[in-house]
Amino acid sequence: MTKESVSEVNVLLIEDDEDDYILTLDYLESIPNFRFNLVWQSQYQQALEALESNGFDLCLLDYQLGPQTGLSVLKEARARQVHTPIIMLTGQSDEVLDNEALKAGAEDFVLKSEISSARFIRSIRYALARKELERERLERLRVESDSRAKDRFLAHLSHELRTPLTSILGYTNLLLSREELQNVKPELSIINNNSEHLLNLLNDVLDLSKLKENRLQLNKQDTCLSIFLSDLYSLFKMAAAKKGLSFSIEAKTPLPQDVKVDKTRLKQVLINIIYNAIKFTSSGFVKVEITLQADAKLEFKVIDTGIGIPCEKLKRIFKPFEQVQNVTTRTDEGAGLGLAISSALIKLMGGELAVESTLGEGSEFGFSIDLDAIDKMTLAPLMLDKTQNATDNSLPSDLQGHILIVEDISEIQMLLRTLIGQTGATAEIAGDGIEALAMLKDNPDKYDLVFMDLHMPRMDDQILSLHSESVILTYLLLH
Repeated sequence: MTKESVSEVNVLLIEDDEDDYILTLDYLESIPNFRFNLVWQSQYQQALEALESNGFDLCLLDYQLGPQTGLSVLKEARARQVHTPIIMLTGQSDEVLDNEALKAGAEDFVLKSEISSARFIRSIRYALARKELERERLERLRVESDSRAKDRFLAHLSHELRTPLTSILGYTNLLLSREELQNVKPELSIINNNSEHLLNLLNDVLDLSKLKENRLQLNKQDTCLSIFLSDLYSLFKMAAAKKGLSFSIEAKTPLPQDVKVDKTRLKQVLINIIYNAIKFTSSGFVKVEITLQADAKLEFKVIDTGIGIPCEKLKRIFKPFEQVQNVTTRTDEGAGLGLAISSALIKLMGGELAVESTLGEGSEFGFSIDLDAIDKMTLAPLMLDKTQNATDNSLPSDLQGHILIVEDISEIQMLLRTLIGQTGATAEIAGDGIEALAMLKDNPDKYDLVFMDLHMPRMDDQILSLHSESVILTYLLLH
């Protein structure tokens, strides 16, 4: 026969009669399955100080307490944010007093003659149960508060890190565009590539944090599939060609012309998988196969003839910070977050990221995403626009228009003004949302476009809802 567990309870008895203290102590000691550690206070001020420590699981409070009443203690305790459950004790029945005690925050009201009854035991059990529920509620609030604080910290950290990275990338690209700096372009390219790598790592860390907290939401929108895949082809065809690899995107079935997906997150997943495929393939090919399945799912496969993945690594590669080491050199950069994030994003899209691989022969990553009913789609063979030049990053120089830049960092102001000036458009600067709002109200027809930082002093993205309704603008939220 197992011995029943004993609950240890710290009890504060506020009582000015020593005989009642002894009787209460004797009865508490007789209650089974509990060990009561009783502390006795008979003075008003000392009792309040003891209660304020919040070191007790339960308080038994006598209504008559010398010149003071238990109600005074109860009201003062609640005013001092005391969370200890309090049971009021009195020598005689009084319905008015009972109601006053409950209104003042007492858990229950018990006659001293009932201390040896089952009602007193039930009152204690209920009070302790309610305290446990209150403890759980406070813990939940604390966790939620910590989570909100973490969100604010990550948002602030993201902004603080992205601002200097934006400057580094922007000014490096400006220098790379200057013909007179041809002799230092290799060094500038190194700065640019490493800055982009840092920015990608920052994005990965923030995405992983949002996914773990279930705060990342998909933004589905109508997407032209051929344009989406043409952009993807243009992005990687030069990278593959530099390594002597064949790169292709093929449709195994007719595909819907338009799909409703979160194209940013889908592109993020495919970029990560294709980038890895090219990185770990030294000869042969990398290809993407797309198939429309009968159950209205769009299946993607990324197949390569690369180094492959050992069997013992396959189950771990979708976990954060896991990398396929021992078969690659440390010149292959990465934090091991990309596949973990991609796997989580695919789950949000209704699918699962899977992999098959043979060491030394290659790998195949595949996943499917949910689409609308097939009978509502217009199907056609995939036609990629292979004329796009992925290396042409030059800005147009014949644009017209006047742009308002809303940014509080002087380096970013200068960078944006320079880039906009290269397009042929003109620009003005506002240091924050309040200044921008005033400029928009004073000249509602002057600006064709607004570039606005999301985080600024005094007023930031509130300008989106506060500007004059007669001004129709397009906003680009930076950082």
